[in-house]
Amino acid sequence: MRTEVKAVKITDKASGGLKKVSEVEVPVYETIDELLEHESEEHILNMFNKQNIIRLQGNERAKFKTTRAGKAKRRMLAFNTLTPEEISRFAGDFEGLQAYLDSPEVQARIADSESS
Repeated sequence: MRTEVKAVKITDKASGGLKKVSEVEVPVYETIDELLEHESEEHILNMFNKQNIIRLQGNERAKFKTTRAGKAKRRMLAFNTLTPEEISRFAGDFEGLQAYLDSPEVQARIADSESS
């Protein structure tokens, strides 16, 4: 067994993005024997069954979802909705531009255009 340190994040209300608030040390079992040594069979079965339900529901849900553009494509679509004034406001500020493209305000423009 080894351990990994994983970030704990929450949604930042101000920016709408994720913000790291803590870290947690997580055990990573490399064999079934290690897992059985550290966890009860009942707990393992409960965790597996819970995750299996979520996975199967997600697979079924995906059949009914309309395709949504990935993050890079959504940023490109968002950029194409910007006015010349908005573009000039972010000249030389790539990170600011990326944050603005991901903002709820600009993303709403894309959602509006996708629904039309």
